[in-house]
Amino acid sequence: MPIITSPGRIGKLELKNRIIMAPMGPHFGEIGRKAVEYFVKRAEGGAAMILVNMMVTDYFEDTSSSLVITEDNFDNFKEICDRAHNAGCKVCVQLMPGCGRMAGPAKMYPVPISASACSWLYAPNVKCHELTTEEIQRLLDETERTVRLTRAAGADAYEMHAYGGYLNDQFLTAAWNIRTDKYGGDVKGRATFLLEQIAAVRKCAGADVPVMVKFCPDHGVPYPGFRQLDEGIELAKYLEEQGVDALHVDAGCYEKWQLSMPALFYQEAVMQLKSAKAVKENVGIPVLTHGRLSNYEKAEAALKNDICDFTIIGRGLLADPELPKKIAEGRPEDILPCISCNEGCIGNVLKYRHVECALNPFTGYEDERPMPKAAEAKKVLVVGGGPGGCTAALLAKQAGH
Repeated sequence: MPIITSPGRIGKLELKNRIIMAPMGPHFGEIGRKAVEYFVKRAEGGAAMILVNMMVTDYFEDTSSSLVITEDNFDNFKEICDRAHNAGCKVCVQLMPGCGRMAGPAKMYPVPISASACSWLYAPNVKCHELTTEEIQRLLDETERTVRLTRAAGADAYEMHAYGGYLNDQFLTAAWNIRTDKYGGDVKGRATFLLEQIAAVRKCAGADVPVMVKFCPDHGVPYPGFRQLDEGIELAKYLEEQGVDALHVDAGCYEKWQLSMPALFYQEAVMQLKSAKAVKENVGIPVLTHGRLSNYEKAEAALKNDICDFTIIGRGLLADPELPKKIAEGRPEDILPCISCNEGCIGNVLKYRHVECALNPFTGYEDERPMPKAAEAKKVLVVGGGPGGCTAALLAKQAGH
């Protein structure tokens, strides 16, 4: 049996296989029908767990690229959890305190918020607003609110969003955090905000609920203040000491964005696997990673060679939500492969449009383009074998003809 189809464990949570859906920001704007059907489709496709990216508050920043849970949309998120559980899939909420210098101006300031008065990504001469201790407490309070609601809805685990140069990573990184209070200083001091968020999760979800951290051991930027691998390993060890149940390893930041979202020409050389291997050699808790692991043979090799314990797949599950099921059934040749064109997924989000896929016309439209069964099965002749003809044949078959 392939390792990727074998069960695994994170903390006390058992997962049916080693495939987890990545926490992509789908840009749906809210937890509505579109979000429900999008996530459920991947859960029903055989993933062991889906990671749902969720901003803890819309108080500071625009949250259209992510999701925010409220009393009004609670039932929709509960439906995601219920239907995922019915499919044997767990739900992990990725808690994101904000984008910080990666975003536009905050709602109450003419500049973005950040860990300190560092430069704004899109206008380096402009300094960000350093969050006050009162504002940091607001983020912690909103974290508790989010955890209480999502846990009540059925969330099984939580992942702390602390990577890629976003707000949590701005606190963790010397290049962006020059604070002199308890939230600044050395590696441990800069991790204070993250650990306070984890404490908020433990308080509201319970000690037995797994908490993971997604972080970048190596930013891939050879300048002072950016994290290099040695500091990344130091941080990984510290997080393990603090009781984190698993580490989700990423790479890069927006100064080196191609490492975070590897395009076609990064097929073999992805920084995530290099960093994951180094972290795995230094900690005893499970390590999760991604980086074009929708390539089944590559994912299996990463598991076999002890580079990681779980594979995270993002764009591959946009192209083919049933990828895990096809692997489990022994037919990986039937997988519709992601080509890493970054057009309908990342390209759309950067245009403030919801996620789509250049290969899968149903991605982002799961609520609008269902294929109902035909009342009467017919014999259908398709004339022409181009993209239109192939799609017509596929949909006719799915309809029962």
